[in-house]
Amino acid sequence: MSYAISILDQTPVFPNETVEQAFQHTIRLAQQAEQWGYRRFWLAEHHAMHEVAGSSPEILLAHLLAHTTKIRLGTGGVMLNHYSPFKVAENFNVLATLAPNRIDLGVGKSPGGFALSTKALQCVSEGFAPNFEQKLQTLQQFIYQQPTGEYATLQASPIPQHPPTMYVLGGSVESATLAASLKINYVFARFLHSDEALLATCAKAYKKQYPEGEFIVAVTTVAADTQQQALALRQYFNLFHIHFVNGKRAIVQSEDQIKTLRQQTTEPFHVIAKEMAVIAGTAQQVHAELQRLHQAYSIDEFILHTPLRLLKERTHSFSLLGRYKQ
Repeated sequence: MSYAISILDQTPVFPNETVEQAFQHTIRLAQQAEQWGYRRFWLAEHHAMHEVAGSSPEILLAHLLAHTTKIRLGTGGVMLNHYSPFKVAENFNVLATLAPNRIDLGVGKSPGGFALSTKALQCVSEGFAPNFEQKLQTLQQFIYQQPTGEYATLQASPIPQHPPTMYVLGGSVESATLAASLKINYVFARFLHSDEALLATCAKAYKKQYPEGEFIVAVTTVAADTQQQALALRQYFNLFHIHFVNGKRAIVQSEDQIKTLRQQTTEPFHVIAKEMAVIAGTAQQVHAELQRLHQAYSIDEFILHTPLRLLKERTHSFSLLGRYKQ
């Protein structure tokens, strides 16, 4: 294939299973991804959501290092606005020292949760808005040992021989342009943004400013033995756009998450259900669409996201796509 494929895992808690079982499934999937030839295995960060258990990807990442041997492991991503860039750099420098040339540091701006969990994570007064761009620049400086200003003499130890590879996660021209301006690799979250015109605009903006950077696209995929089986599984994929009365917006992927939001906020909002952009079919059909996108937008790699709450079918989908040979 002329492009690489990877996996994004949110540690889903399947119906009638425990969170302990969910983590065991993630460990097993990482091992299988390595066997099937995936380039990297990334972990997501979500807070106070019952259907996914991945709230601390860097901790789980360290555990996966002990259960895999060669696949790249990373975060998709660390929600940087919650944390100190210096501490994030220290955490990932430890990981990169333990596993040279295997660690990816993907960071995003979104909260990975709702207002209540964000308040608890940031421990700041209401109305405070972190400066993501400033935090991203500071993190980059610590990762590559180039701090400036008052931190000029400070090092985020340990200093690995091979620092973690950085990625900005986003879904807008602004985030693509920011990543390009800082010469950081970029991941476009197409599974949250189905508009292909937006993908095209972001790809053009990023490649124009930083042509040597990696442009990766995270897509929702489901593969099955037949096209009919795959299309039947599409019914499990949803997107819900949350619109608050104050103008703020959010995107969630399940009715359970909407229920959690209602429990955590008194602020009125309304929900608009939209169809998620899902690439569904046999392994051959899914890869044919990935090849089309690769050729159209010079996409280096696809990160596959399959939020299917059926363990057997989800694992089989990843197996089919990973083992497929053109």
